[in-house]
Amino acid sequence: MTRQASNLKQTFTFTDFLAWTALALIPVLTAIHCISRDSMIWTGIYTLVAAACLVAVHRFFCTHCPPYSNAGKTTRCMFIQGLPAFFKPRPGACIIKTQGA
Repeated sequence: MTRQASNLKQTFTFTDFLAWTALALIPVLTAIHCISRDSMIWTGIYTLVAAACLVAVHRFFCTHCPPYSNAGKTTRCMFIQGLPAFFKPRPGACIIKTQGA
């Protein structure tokens, strides 16, 4: 099996990270603002759930990404910049196995 050249971007700059982070922070900060007006406890719970989701995405999806595999000790991605690469890289397609007929 031969590998085809990919047209996907393989390396990302800090500017890419800033652009994507700014776009992602709009709904997150809006949610935190709206939740915090009523309850700081729910704001904390929302923040913990968001952090847990970030760890899950980092573990199950980012480990398949070429920038994660080539990054070394820190992640150099357009979404997560500078986070230590805690998990072992798993290059290749991200296949979600399902039970089916």
